[in-house]
Amino acid sequence: MNLIEQGRALARIVAKCRVDSDYKQSLINDPVAVFREGGMHVPDGLRIEFVPSGQDVPASTQSVVYLSVDALERDFEPLTYRDWE
Repeated sequence: MNLIEQGRALARIVAKCRVDSDYKQSLINDPVAVFREGGMHVPDGLRIEFVPSGQDVPASTQSVVYLSVDALERDFEPLTYRDWE
């Protein structure tokens, strides 16, 4: 799965979280399983943890990725090619 496909899968997961609170809670409780079910590649051994709203997000490491619950609720502007230059 390439980066574009990963991004699309993530967008679908986040969109579903916005309309389905049970799905959102499942993602928060077991992000690896939900990301994989949603079509994303998550390497074996990688832990993903959600940090509650309003708390500082620790720096991720090779074995743990920290995400903010706020990211599931925030609107983002799409990236353009210029954002990567």
